Amino acid sequence: RLRLIPYPPQTQGKVERDHRTMKNVVKLQHDYFPWEPEAVLRNLVAYYNNKRYHESIDHVTSADVYFESQYEVLTERAKIKRLTTNKRKREYVAARAGSQLAFTPRRGPRSQAPAAGPAVPGTSAARALCRVLSPLGFRVL
Repeated sequence: RLRLIPYPPQTQGKVERDHRTMKNVVKLQHDYFPWEPEAVLRNLVAYYNNKRYHESIDHVTSADVYFESQYEVLTERAKIKRLTTNKRKREYVAARAGSQLAFTPRRGPRSQAPAAGPAVPGTSAARALCRVLSPLGFRVL
């Protein structure tokens, strides 16, 4: 049993919230045997401890904190976030460079703009593309 000090309301509030959650889960079930509510509560506690991410502990599970693996989880998340961000930046820059090559401004209200073709090596568009993509690890041929 959990013993509570009579004065800190935060602790009492957490316990009351847990009890309300358990009561709501048990009331949703239609139990035909006396052991079924116990199984439901067991599953709820297992979910709460092993699957549910908690905002107050950096969005990791209680089990991660208990077994001291939260730093591994947070490091892996940071690595995935960094890789995803870099990939999105490369895709964005490549799309921007491609759209700049395909755009040819009109010279007047009725003149026809020439059709944009592939970048020809040595042209200013190809040099601009090389300047944009080479720092990101792309090789423009």
